[in-house]
Amino acid sequence: MVRLLAFALILCSSFAVGENCTLLTKASSKMGDGTAFSCITDSGKTHKGILVTRSAKNFFRRGTLMFRFDEPVAIVGSNEGRFKAGRKMQAITLGAALSAAKIADDSVEGAVGVGKARYVGLGAATIAMFCLRGGDVTLKPGYKLEIEPTR
Repeated sequence: MVRLLAFALILCSSFAVGENCTLLTKASSKMGDGTAFSCITDSGKTHKGILVTRSAKNFFRRGTLMFRFDEPVAIVGSNEGRFKAGRKMQAITLGAALSAAKIADDSVEGAVGVGKARYVGLGAATIAMFCLRGGDVTLKPGYKLEIEPTR
């Protein structure tokens, strides 16, 4: 009897499938918190809501973007509807910081000596890391999301 009940619950939960939704407005982590967005499902229903954003302010912080719908729906396949930027911009930033350190080290080496030139290179790398950003998320109109109703 317990197995039959468990099977029935699994069967019923499989009927709640996601529905494809196309984004109608641009969504970016550079936008202000509370910016309105809208998307339309394949069946023609429009869903609206607001964006919860966090911009990438420095090297160590990636941008995030979260969708908050007005209706009780959620995005399938993401961590609570949150989209994070990839690590690509952080890798590029790290490479730029290391190359700035090497250039500073090589250009100052003859003037102040080998030991002090390393400190100049370290300072250049630190400045480059804190001036460059970690990467932002941008979703263009036409991006496909999969949503499902929540309880």
